[in-house]
Amino acid sequence: MKLKNTFKRSLYLLSLILIGYSAKSQNTVTIGNQNTNYISYFTPFNNFYNYSWASNIYLSSEIGQAGTITKIAFYVYDGTNINMSSQSIYLRETTASSYTNSTYPGTSGFTSVYSGTINYVWNGNSGWQTITLTTPFNYTGSNNLEVLCLNNSGSYTNNFEYFYVTTGYSTNRSKMDYYDASFPSTCRNCGAYSMISNCQLTIGCTPNTTVTPTTATVCLGTGTNITASGASTYTWSPSSGLNTTSGATVTATPTTTTTYSVASTNTASCVQTNTVTITVNALPSLTITPSSATICSGSSTTLT
Repeated sequence: MKLKNTFKRSLYLLSLILIGYSAKSQNTVTIGNQNTNYISYFTPFNNFYNYSWASNIYLSSEIGQAGTITKIAFYVYDGTNINMSSQSIYLRETTASSYTNSTYPGTSGFTSVYSGTINYVWNGNSGWQTITLTTPFNYTGSNNLEVLCLNNSGSYTNNFEYFYVTTGYSTNRSKMDYYDASFPSTCRNCGAYSMISNCQLTIGCTPNTTVTPTTATVCLGTGTNITASGASTYTWSPSSGLNTTSGATVTATPTTTTTYSVASTNTASCVQTNTVTITVNALPSLTITPSSATICSGSSTTLT
C-alpha cells in the first residue's frame, strides 16, 4: 500500500511539473438581463429576411476581464428547431461605447470568429444558444467589444427565433438592418437602438501568476520563503513541510526534495497552477575520534 501511494504521489508531482504555467480554466460572463419581457427577432440573427446584419457593443466594465473568447451565446425566448446557413460572427475591440449612426459598419478591423451553419435546438424552454467559435478571439480587456452578426442565407423562414434583449440604455448600443433582395450594406431598413442582445461570453483565463523562486536548494532542517503574485487567493500543496497552505507567501521546510504547487484564483474566478521544486541537501555525516579523552593539565591530545 505504501509503494502504491508513493507511485500515485510521483505521478501527481510529475503532472504538476508538466502542466507548469499552462494550467488554467474558463469563466462565463453574462451581459444583459435575460429575463426582460422585450423580445426581438431582429438581433443578433434575423432569419425572417433573406439577408440581415446586427451589431452590438458590450462595455469592458460589463465583461470585466481579459482573456481568449472561445464561445458566445445568445438568449432564445421562442422558436423551433431550425438550421440557419451562411451565418457569420465578427469581433473587434472598440473605444466607442455607443453608435452614432445606423449604417453598416463593414468587416474591416473585425476578426472573423465563426462562419457556417447555426443549429438552433428548441426544447420548449427559454435558454442560451451557445456557438463555439472556430477562431477564438484574444480580448485585451482594455477596450469595449463589438459583436457583428451577418445573415447571408438568401432565404427566410416563418419559424424564426425570438431573442430576449435588454432595453433602457441612455445611448444606442445596437444597430441592425435587413432586406430580402440583397445584403443591406447600404441602408434599407437600418436603425440604431438603446438595447443590447443578451450575451454570454466564455473566456479562457490569461496566465498572469508568477512564483519566486521557481527553484531553490536548502540544507536539511532549514527553510525558504516562496511567494506567488498576480492573483487574489492562493492555495498551496502538498502541506508537508509548509507553515501554511494559504496566502501569497509560505515558508517551506521539507525533509526531502519536494515539488510544491500553488493554485491561484483571480477576481474573475479563473484558476492558474504554478509549481516550484525545493531541493533538500543532506547534512554531512561526521564522526570524531576519540569520542572522549582524559589528559593532564599542560598536555594535549589529537581529535580527528
